Amino acid sequence: MNIKQLKKEIRKLGIDERNYNICDRGVYDGCFNILSHDNGKWDIFYGEKGKKKEQQVFDSEDEACKAFLAMIKANIGTKRLEDKPKYWKHYRKRSLPMQHKMGTFLFIFSVLFGAFFAGYQFYIHDFNFVFWFFIGWMIFFTVLAICWNNDRTYELFEYIATPIVFGILILGFVAAMIAAPFFIIPEIQSGEIGKDYYVSLVFGEIALGAAVWAFYYFFIKEYVDELKDYIKEKKAKDQ
Repeated sequence: MNIKQLKKEIRKLGIDERNYNICDRGVYDGCFNILSHDNGKWDIFYGEKGKKKEQQVFDSEDEACKAFLAMIKANIGTKRLEDKPKYWKHYRKRSLPMQHKMGTFLFIFSVLFGAFFAGYQFYIHDFNFVFWFFIGWMIFFTVLAICWNNDRTYELFEYIATPIVFGILILGFVAAMIAAPFFIIPEIQSGEIGKDYYVSLVFGEIALGAAVWAFYYFFIKEYVDELKDYIKEKKAKDQ
């Protein structure tokens, strides 16, 4: 069986086409997926809440198509194959581009963040470990930005790199919150800078705290909670 034959078989079943995604970038908003990869492998899974569920990998198109059709047939009559609301197709067209825009923003922000602090170290001619840390930071996010346009790397980013990125950002902001008072307060007390910097320090700490909370909340909700659910499901299956 090939993809063309698979599509015909699914259409005969009268399945809403918004329930499945064939040979395209993975869709993770309640959708059955069959994807081909550059290495010749075929991947089938149910995408939900940004995760792959019931994933199977095959070496041939025939095996993957037959397994995918069996997966579809096994779910007929379940909530997974309910007719999607009218807005669903419109939502799907917007959701993936929005994810890429958010990812692109994250990369640009991170590279500029590293460039600013590396530039500051360069300006004061202080080439210590902080300078090289931010140089490495820029290289890391630049590589991720280049990989972002690759389908397979996009999946890798979604499942592995995203938690790493958010972890780095959280730790970076926490470190900045801790370090800022130690650098700024002595300079204010010595008269090197004005006392109005106390106000800037307070607002800066509030802004950094809000950023830490936002990133942490997203990380817990989107990754840690999902991981806990996955572990519970796996334990239940093993018993």
